[in-house]
Amino acid sequence: LARLILEQPSTNLSYLEGNVQRIEEGWDDTKKKAQDRLNLLNETKDSFIGYAENNETIATEFEIAEDEIKKVKKHFNLDAANADLKKRQDLYKKSNDTITGLFQLNKFLLQLHGYYNPRGQEEDSVQGNKGG
Repeated sequence: LARLILEQPSTNLSYLEGNVQRIEEGWDDTKKKAQDRLNLLNETKDSFIGYAENNETIATEFEIAEDEIKKVKKHFNLDAANADLKKRQDLYKKSNDTITGLFQLNKFLLQLHGYYNPRGQEEDSVQGNKGG
């Protein structure tokens, strides 16, 4: 092949130029892909560094929050508050049951009144009272 190129340089020059051009394009493409991979690796590394730093910050914030919760528990005595809440809920339930029972009793008495005092007799008694 080299002998043919040397013997006919003008004919084979275009062949060589085509090969050189393909090699250059392949090299440029390979170089671009390598740069893209390097950028991706650098971004991944930065993400891991940021993640590690944020983990430390989050852990610190959780420790602060736990300390605050302990202070609140000591200050407000949450066990006593839960017992008080239970008492209040029981009192509400008892009062609500009593009121609901009174409404049901009232409804029953109204029905009973309607049963023993039909409308016709009621009108007669009302008219009788007017006349008397």
